[in-house]
Amino acid sequence: MEGERLPALLAIAKASKGGECFCSTMQLSVLMRVSQQSASRKLIELEKEGLALRKPTGRGVKIILTASGRRVLEQAFFDLKKILDQSPARKLEGVVCSGLGEGKYYMSQDGYKKQFKEKLGLSIFEGTLNLRSDALEVKEFLFGLRKIRVDGFHTPARTFGAVNAFKATLNGEKIAVIVPDRTKHDEGLVEVIAESDLRKKLGLKDGKKIVLTS
Repeated sequence: MEGERLPALLAIAKASKGGECFCSTMQLSVLMRVSQQSASRKLIELEKEGLALRKPTGRGVKIILTASGRRVLEQAFFDLKKILDQSPARKLEGVVCSGLGEGKYYMSQDGYKKQFKEKLGLSIFEGTLNLRSDALEVKEFLFGLRKIRVDGFHTPARTFGAVNAFKATLNGEKIAVIVPDRTKHDEGLVEVIAESDLRKKLGLKDGKKIVLTS
């Protein structure tokens, strides 16, 4: 039952507010991606195990996730987190290259600097380190990292767009890869920010191969 009850408990948790929900077996079947008959059977099994309750009301049937049901989900979460935390570090290889010279301008904006400090814990250097890598490998690397949203903002002069930031490391230095919300962003060009001038600190020149790790 272990492998079967988790999708059912997760479906109830998704549909519920505060552990309770008013929903039909048809709605649960959609969330669990099974037939209505299977959803009904699984709900009965959960109730027998004391993991969920069905309570008829004037509005319909209320489905309640019990404390035992919550514990099963919490244990599954911690087990999965333990497995993922033990996974090998992700790596992205790239070659240092020159950008368009806009990094210093954008990274000097208080609207970005304040958010990078609050959300990333980085007092960023006013500039970026750029590297060229394979676009598909960049996507795969970033897919495994937590996305941190840095909101856009307005100044009297212009509007600055939002960016997504992803924490990583380079030669032991804490960094973040930033991806702007612009439609024509070059997916093979990686923009890196850090608290120091990485080119000077690490002696990086154009053409130097480097490796980012998660």
